[in-house]
Amino acid sequence: MKILYFALGGRGGSDKALTDLLSVLCRRYDVEPLVVCSMTGIIPDLEKLRIPYMHYNYEWALKPLTNTIKDRILYYPRLLKGMLKRKIDLIRFSKLVATFRPDIIHSNVGVINIGFHLGRETGIPHVWHLREYQTIDHGMKYIWGMRNLKASLRKNRYNIGITKGIYDFFELQKPAIHIYDGVRSKRDELNIRQPDGYFLFAGFLFAGKGVDNLLEAYKDYADKGGNSELYLLGRFDENNGFHRQLKKYAEENNLHGVKFLGFRNDVDDLMSKATAVIVSSKFEAFGRVACEAMFNGTLVIGRDTAGTKEQMDNLDSFAGKEISLRYQSQEQLVDRMFEADRINQDERQKILEVQFDTVNKLYTNEKSATQIYNYYTDIINRKL
Repeated sequence: MKILYFALGGRGGSDKALTDLLSVLCRRYDVEPLVVCSMTGIIPDLEKLRIPYMHYNYEWALKPLTNTIKDRILYYPRLLKGMLKRKIDLIRFSKLVATFRPDIIHSNVGVINIGFHLGRETGIPHVWHLREYQTIDHGMKYIWGMRNLKASLRKNRYNIGITKGIYDFFELQKPAIHIYDGVRSKRDELNIRQPDGYFLFAGFLFAGKGVDNLLEAYKDYADKGGNSELYLLGRFDENNGFHRQLKKYAEENNLHGVKFLGFRNDVDDLMSKATAVIVSSKFEAFGRVACEAMFNGTLVIGRDTAGTKEQMDNLDSFAGKEISLRYQSQEQLVDRMFEADRINQDERQKILEVQFDTVNKLYTNEKSATQIYNYYTDIINRKL
């Protein structure tokens, strides 16, 4: 089974999900992949897995930015340039398809449409993997608008939504399917460690992740006598205005407990020793960090929206009662932080055990890969 993948190719959640998927597909099933990536961050992982790849800076299916006066002046020239580039990309990849001869073309995110057009042109089935809300989580605008994208998805037919929320948002219909991302391989043993007196945020430091709101809540928490520190795990760039704003806020308010850790390779260890991992994203599509924290045996405090809410709902469903630490307001977040500080060891262990059971049943790499392979097989055999 030959699959041609189109990926963004950075180091974000969508690319991590793809390498996790391929690590199982290539080991367990008769899948021969070729990954086309527009960035280079994913390449070391592909090389480690011995996955064939091609780096090519193809055009994403997004409208040009309009953030600055310069952006607005150059909007139409950039729009026309992007349209021309997409036509050139289509010609180039039509030749690749003729050479590689894939059984399926798989676009790893919703913000690229080259795979869709290739599938229409060649008659090869195209799987469109939707991992983001676009407009309401990343401020991304599809090149021809959301109505056009939804119409294209209906024509495409073979679509995957990574959550029930994503599936409903894009108004998907069968044979489209909902498949949760795999986050980790199945684990047999829960390792519970003693909390080390800090909360942890892990992810990109940008406004959509709610980091500024988290700092404001931490100030309230500290003002009310909270003693745990707050570790911000994610690449920090002094040239980034939002990053400087975060640091300035912490300094001006004497938040000595706030630590900017930058990029780290010991994420699992930091998670396992945290009092709680805080997922403060304003509209997280999936909530991968929440699932990683549950695999690592730590409490999760999550904003009650979108993908994070869905993971919390799944957790409560497995428990048979509400045990998730979710919040909707800054005041509630502060309360949850104190709750995580003060929870007794027995109650904490009960929550961690249910969390571990939930992620092992819903979010393993093996389960996700098997579901996607079965979907591929049904598409090729035209059972759908």
